[in-house]
Amino acid sequence: MNSHDVTERWAWIGDWLRDRAPRSHASLRPGASVERMAQTEQQLGFPLHTALRGLWSLNDGVSDSEASAFLNGLGPLPLDVALETRAFLADEVPEWGPLWVPFTADEVGEPWSGDFIDCGSGLTGQWCMDEEPGMHGESCDGLTLPGLLGYVVEALRAGTGPLIGRPNAPGLVDGALVWADPRDVCTPGWAPVHA
Repeated sequence: MNSHDVTERWAWIGDWLRDRAPRSHASLRPGASVERMAQTEQQLGFPLHTALRGLWSLNDGVSDSEASAFLNGLGPLPLDVALETRAFLADEVPEWGPLWVPFTADEVGEPWSGDFIDCGSGLTGQWCMDEEPGMHGESCDGLTLPGLLGYVVEALRAGTGPLIGRPNAPGLVDGALVWADPRDVCTPGWAPVHA
């Protein structure tokens, strides 16, 4: 899977947000320029994985808002925040891989946990400030960024897939996509996307 797969899946998610969750769609920032990504690679000292480069070329993350955590409860990080978060994790977490770059977070303004990509292999994992990071799908071949986005598409399109029922479901509240446990929703007005 490559940046084309990211483009297709991200376009589907963007269209869905525009039509169903306009507040979440409004949190998307414009794509990063080729020059900005080249600066990022220079700062990192290694090339970005093509899938991550493709994602950031479409949208340089999201603005910090209550509606921005629409990817299974996480928001796509802007380049600057991703670099700052990576620098902190590389200094503070001994297990942090040399080619790992965080690309989502629970809160864009003050990241605590999220997803990262290994820019060498293209596989993704989870990071948290107070836990050891780990790869997604360690029991099988691993999970790529296009695969992760595919899970979001499946959950939104059909209400099925690995992101549903952990307990977890996509729902809408005030024009925002919010993931929550349907059995224990604390957000007034939240309604599941799939009943």
